[in-house]
Amino acid sequence: MSKKTGKKFPFFWFFYGLYSLLLIGVIGFGLFQLWKFLGVYEETRPAHTMEVQLSVFDRSQEQVLREYLTNTVDNPYEDISVLMQRFYERIDGKELSFGKLSGAYSELHPVYAVLAGEEHVATVSFTMKDVPVAYNLSGWDLESVTILDTPKYSFAVTIPSSMQLFVNKQPVQQRSFVSETKTDTPVSYVAYADSGFYEEPLIEVFDRYGAAVELIKDEESGGYYYRLAYVSVPSDVKVQFGSRVLSEENLLEGNIPAEELSFLPSIEQHFSEYANLSKQLDIPYFNRYYIDFYYPAESVTCTSRLGIPVTMEYDAVANSYSSGLISNDALLDECREFAYAFVEQYALFCLRDAEKEAIKPYFPEKSEYYKLISSLDTRWANKHSKVSFQNHEVKEFFAYSDNLVYINVTIEERLLLYATGRYATYHIDTPLWIVKLDGQWYVMRIIYTE
Repeated sequence: MSKKTGKKFPFFWFFYGLYSLLLIGVIGFGLFQLWKFLGVYEETRPAHTMEVQLSVFDRSQEQVLREYLTNTVDNPYEDISVLMQRFYERIDGKELSFGKLSGAYSELHPVYAVLAGEEHVATVSFTMKDVPVAYNLSGWDLESVTILDTPKYSFAVTIPSSMQLFVNKQPVQQRSFVSETKTDTPVSYVAYADSGFYEEPLIEVFDRYGAAVELIKDEESGGYYYRLAYVSVPSDVKVQFGSRVLSEENLLEGNIPAEELSFLPSIEQHFSEYANLSKQLDIPYFNRYYIDFYYPAESVTCTSRLGIPVTMEYDAVANSYSSGLISNDALLDECREFAYAFVEQYALFCLRDAEKEAIKPYFPEKSEYYKLISSLDTRWANKHSKVSFQNHEVKEFFAYSDNLVYINVTIEERLLLYATGRYATYHIDTPLWIVKLDGQWYVMRIIYTE
């Protein structure tokens, strides 16, 4: 029986195979670790972190973005939401990208410029994590975001102190106070100003009655203002601004004598019959008011004591309204007859065709003014006859009240001169001030003309 011989597996190949497997495993493990390392390395690169953080600019991440914003609002009238809204409007529909910010980027402090399209809209900076992520490689945390937007709006408003200023629906604060300027009224001018607005602020002013005030823009400075208005009218005149009637509440000065009557104190002083005359007559006075509330210019109306509409003049420089005195023309007829009669009698007296007693009834009893007038050297010496009067005319008439009138009458005086044997005509121009005392008209003053 023959003996079988079998082949033995060499130990060399066994160990060789085992070594190869181990080597392949080591290489595979090394490659795997390298792959992990490269992944961690990539994740810890600032650029990768920046790419991931672009999502913070999505509207849904607004609260997160706000946590890192370095932007602030420098006034109490505007919220950071205004800045955010402006930012989202700028990037809406545009592709976001980023790049290293030149002059600011470093490996230890990465800073990137965020672009919406080609516009640089924000700057993002990162800070290194305190604890390494892996392989002793440190990652990056978002440090800050700065939106590139400049608050370029401001406001400047000057208004009367009786008015209220609101900025973006908020009452103006003390920080915006600039100055206060006194006026000739109980109301002063207050100036306010503030800046640091991302959007043009909404400025609203209300007067003490709650009416919205329309401000005036100063084209030179760009600011806004509202001026006090002034009204000067006779004291018996009714002035309305819309439905609001001027009253003592806005009275600045009352009982201002009319300039035309400035001679009265002298008459009262020199002629006893006219002493205290001002107290006996309905002397017209003026009142001066200040207007510190808002009114449309077209709403200003003025009515006399007789119910007659009065035209008011407006001075744009002084921002003032004024009206003169209103004549009571209902007195014209009786005053005309009185003036014609007196002037004729006075003319006859001056011609020596009548004695002084002829003009005495036109003056109060025991009149010193009558004595003065009748003693003046105004009498004519030329001989004449056939005196007549014609072409009577009222040149001027103004009834300051029911018992005080200025009237200027003109009359032609025709007479025959003995020296020439011919008729001569003279024009008599006589301005008079007449007063009614106890129901009777009297001459108070004669204004002599050449």
